[in-house]
Parts: sequence; structure tokens; C-alpha cells
Amino acid sequence: MIKKKVCKPRCTGRECYHNYNGLVPKKIKGIFLKPGCRYCTGGKRPRQFKGRDPKTYVPSWCPLQKSPPILRIYHYKNSQTALLRLLFDRDNIEHNPSEYQYAMRYEGVSKLTARDLESWESSGTLEQLLGTPVTAEEIIEIDDGLTPYFFYVQNAYTVWCIPFDGEKARQNKLEDAHE
Repeated sequence: MIKKKVCKPRCTGRECYHNYNGLVPKKIKGIFLKPGCRYCTGGKRPRQFKGRDPKTYVPSWCPLQKSPPILRIYHYKNSQTALLRLLFDRDNIEHNPSEYQYAMRYEGVSKLTARDLESWESSGTLEQLLGTPVTAEEIIEIDDGLTPYFFYVQNAYTVWCIPFDGEKARQNKLEDAHE
């Protein structure tokens, strides 16, 4: 199974981050961009980075950041995909979870961040940590507004951060009642 790490979010590389290096001030969205300054255009109005703000990481005032993060849980969209996974496991065939096999079954507010879940030390069950029931082979998404992270639930005590496309999975509908 392909695994990935949870990284601290960065401003550089985002479409709302601008580092204006022109010689003449330029007007964008009603304010003048000064040469040599960094700006964020993520909110209603552009905002200049202060000297005390982090140079590469997202500042605490970021308008794109969601607090508290959104928690979404994905389950197999029907019994046939669950059976297919069972047959793969029986034949010892490894495969990565596909967004076409899953559909969203729960959406709510999370008490913890993706970094907290990645560094979780199995001090209790996952259900106690999240406050909602979670079964094996489900996908947990924690979206802080900047980067959504997806975790594959191996059992009640083990999760892995994996690459997954939540947009495609949200387009699917649960066909069977989740037990």
C-alpha cells in the first residue's frame, strides 16, 4: 500500500500567494502591491504578510484555513466492492484503495488535526479519539481547508496516511445501508 506523510502546509506554490517583484506599485483587487512584498489574495481583500509571519509556512490568520477541521468518513459504496476486497485479501493480492470504490458516509467536525492523527499512539480506540464509529478498511479525511489528508483504517488501532481523491469519492452514493 502506498503511504505518504503529513507535512506542515506552505503558502508557496498556492495560487493565492503572490510575491510582487515589479519596479512600480501595481493595483490588484483595490489595493496597491508594493515591490518586494508578499501578499495573500485568498480572502475578500488581499493582505500583506508582516515581518513576524512565517516565511514559507501558512500564517495563523490565513483565510483559507478551516478551524476546526472537517472530518469525513468514506465506506465501500456497495457490497460488491467489499466482496472484491475480501477476495483480494483471500488471494493475498495487495491493492490500494480506489476513490471509485468508496462513498462518503459521514461528515462532521473534527477535534484533531491530520498531524495529531498521524502521530496518534494507540492510547485508545479510533472511535474514542474521533467520537464517531469507524470500522476497518474505511477512509478518514481530515480537511483543514488547505490540504485534505486521507487515512486508511486497518483496524481500530492502526491508520495510514494514503493518497486518495475525495472529490471523486464524494460523487459516489452509498448503495447499501451501512451496518
